[in-house]
Amino acid sequence: MSDQNSEFGTTSNQVAITENNLPSKFSPLGAWTYFWLEILFSIPVIGFIFAIIFACGAGGNINLRNFARSRFCVLGLVLIIAGIVVAIGVAGGSGIFETIGDFFSNFF
Repeated sequence: MSDQNSEFGTTSNQVAITENNLPSKFSPLGAWTYFWLEILFSIPVIGFIFAIIFACGAGGNINLRNFARSRFCVLGLVLIIAGIVVAIGVAGGSGIFETIGDFFSNFF
């Protein structure tokens, strides 16, 4: 009988991947790290610069890089929504805002 597991194609002498033997670029970030990154990225100019640096992979950790990239996705969504609101307001949409206000006032 061979050492090979025919279902998965692995041998019995392979090392199981755990958090302790992961390369540092794949190691998970802790909850406090995400908390402090949120604080850092919230600083107006400095946070944007750090987000660019981390999004380019300067931190060396893939989770940090992906988190920084997600901040740019959120920023893009906020800019799109703000642009829509401004466009409605410029186009004389004050009647639309009153209609929305009247709609919600019926529920509250």
